[in-house]
Amino acid sequence: MTKLMMVIHSLRGGGSEKVLLNLLKGLDRNEFFITLILYERVFDFPLPENVEVKILDIYTSRNILKLTKSFILKIVNLSRLIRQNKPDIVFSLLSSTNVAAIVAKLFSWTKCKVIVSDHTHPSTNLKNEIYGGITKIFIKYLYPKANKIIAVSEGIKQDLIKNFNIPEDKVVVIYNPVDIKEIETLSKEKADHPWFYEEVPIIVSVGRITKQKGYPYLIKAFSLVKRSLTCRLLIIGEGEDKMELIEMTKELDLKGDIEFLGFQKNPFKYMARSSVFILSSLYEGFGNVIVEAMALGLPVISTDCPSGPSEIIDDRKNGLLVPIKDERALAKAMIDALTDSRLKDDLCREAKLKAQSYDLNKIIERYRSIFYENSSSSL
Repeated sequence: MTKLMMVIHSLRGGGSEKVLLNLLKGLDRNEFFITLILYERVFDFPLPENVEVKILDIYTSRNILKLTKSFILKIVNLSRLIRQNKPDIVFSLLSSTNVAAIVAKLFSWTKCKVIVSDHTHPSTNLKNEIYGGITKIFIKYLYPKANKIIAVSEGIKQDLIKNFNIPEDKVVVIYNPVDIKEIETLSKEKADHPWFYEEVPIIVSVGRITKQKGYPYLIKAFSLVKRSLTCRLLIIGEGEDKMELIEMTKELDLKGDIEFLGFQKNPFKYMARSSVFILSSLYEGFGNVIVEAMALGLPVISTDCPSGPSEIIDDRKNGLLVPIKDERALAKAMIDALTDSRLKDDLCREAKLKAQSYDLNKIIERYRSIFYENSSSSL
C-alpha cells in the first residue's frame, strides 16, 4: 500500500480544493493510505470518509514579517510530519504550498517523492500577488527539485517551461476531474429561489468574486444585453470585490436584475435551472466550472483567457469563446445563446459529450499512474 500525504492550504471553496476532494473520493483505499495536511482549519466542503486529517493552524497574512514567519512554520511543521509519517509520496496543490512542500521534503532527509500540482497560470497569477516576484524565484529554482509537476492545462505547462525554465520532462498535463454522477444528483435538489418560478431567462456565473474573474466586464456586458432582452444574472460566490460589484449594479440601475447568492455548497441546482453559463475570467488554470456546466448540458460562454478554456471549448461547437475584457463580445455571445435556439441546442448536446472526457473515473487513472511511477511501494 502506498502512503500518500496530500497537502493544501485549506478546504476553502475553490476549484483546486474541489479537485483534491475528487481525488480523495476516487483513489482506492486498498491501494492508498492517505493523510491530508491542512494549514488552516477551513472546511467549505465535506470530507470523504477514511481520510486522516492533520491541521497545522498556520494562517497567512499580507504583512511581510508575519508571512515569512508563517512560511517558515509551514516548512518546519511539514518537515516534522514527513519524518514522523514516512510517506512514499508528498502531493501538494497550489504554488506557495508546493514551494513549502519541496523545501520541507529537503529538510526532512527522507527518501519520499514530491509531486506538485499547479492550478493557475503562474505568470499571470503572480503579477497580481503582492509577493509574486519572490514566489516566481522560488518556483524557478525549487520546482525542478520536485519529482513530477502536474499542470492542469497545456497552457500552464508551456508557461512553466518558457517563463520559469522548468525542464519539459518534469511536467505532465492532467486535466481536472469532475464527478459527473454527483453533479447530476446534486442538480436535482430544489433550488428555492423566486426567479426560477418565473419565465425569465437566467444567466449564471460561478466563482470567487475577485479581480481574476473579470466580473466588472460581465456586469457591463449584461447591461448591454438588457437593452434588447429581458433576462437576469445570478452570480454565485464570495470574495473581496463583492461590495464593489454591488455598487456597480446600483450605478447601472441593474439592482433588480442581478443577484449575488454568495458561496453555495451546491451551485449545481441553480446552474441546472439557468439558461446560460458564463465565465468572464481574465485568467484561469483550467476552468473546472466550465466542465461542470457542460456536464449539466448548459450552453457555455467563456473568455479565451490563459489558460484552460480554449483547451476545453471548441468555439461555436460546444461553447462560445470571446476575448477577455471585451464587453460587447460578451454581450453578443449572451444574446446569441439566448435567442438562437438551433445554436443553443447544438452547444448543449456537444457540451455534454465533451464533459465525459473529464469524468472522475477516467482522470483518476492518470493520477494513479503518476503516483505508481513515483512510489517505492507496490500497488
